[in-house]
Amino acid sequence: MGSPVVEFSKDEDEKKKQKNAIVDKVLARLAELHIHLDLYDYGLKATQNSIYQVGMGIGFEFNCVGWEALKQRLERHEKFIRDDESTLLGCFMAAKTKGTGYRQKGPAESVHFQINRNSCDVHIDSHGVVDDMGQYSLVGMMAHLPWDLLPFLTKNHGYRWLAPNVLLAPTLGFSPSVLTRVQRFYEGGFKGGLPSMAEVAKGFQVGYDVQIMGHTRVGGVISYDDSYLTKIKPSLAFDTIGKYGRLSTQLSMDDVSAGATLNLSEHLKLESAFSKTFDSAEKADVKMKIYYQVSDW
Repeated sequence: MGSPVVEFSKDEDEKKKQKNAIVDKVLARLAELHIHLDLYDYGLKATQNSIYQVGMGIGFEFNCVGWEALKQRLERHEKFIRDDESTLLGCFMAAKTKGTGYRQKGPAESVHFQINRNSCDVHIDSHGVVDDMGQYSLVGMMAHLPWDLLPFLTKNHGYRWLAPNVLLAPTLGFSPSVLTRVQRFYEGGFKGGLPSMAEVAKGFQVGYDVQIMGHTRVGGVISYDDSYLTKIKPSLAFDTIGKYGRLSTQLSMDDVSAGATLNLSEHLKLESAFSKTFDSAEKADVKMKIYYQVSDW
């Protein structure tokens, strides 16, 4: 990270307060997870962008004498998982990580550590990419892309804060129908029909949207229609995450998808998904899954 979209106040006292607020919020989140950086002899880096806000995510870079002990703590922590480079999504996510990456499980706001001998980083992503069961989530990654990863990759270009929790931002993504097909292929063990390159090209979307409070994006994207003409189409994405579940929807001019997760108890979870392509003879795709595990989510 380390490339702030937020421009801090020019007043030095106010800037210090803003940066201290970010550090305090991250440390408080770590304390909730029973991780205390003081135990590992850490110190904030003195570089200009060491404390930052990128998109809706916040974090800071630090030096850590006990970095190996911190890694061991995260290896044993039940709420964290190390980036797994034996998986396709794990390789992609690890490629964007400096050092060893540890991600908090769950689709909500997620703590992400990047640890190595020379420099460490901890930040809170607005959307996690690892589900409650410790598996990489394609849905989570596609939400993580516009909210957290793209602001970092673009190095501030094209972003404008309209209000404290409202951000005008470029966006990348795919239409709901393409995402549904790819998700079905990934979750099915790389079996089934992938979208053709023509379908992927038509479903690819790039444009601008307004990001509101870390859960709603509304705007316009450039996409191809059936005649392969470039057109600007409206789009809407909503992703709310609470203590007991998650609701995600994505709507474009051509199709819609929706998904929900409901924690029925500490051990039982229900997941459902729906997708529909408009003006198509195909039936709507609906699926439902029930998960049970002995330990808590």
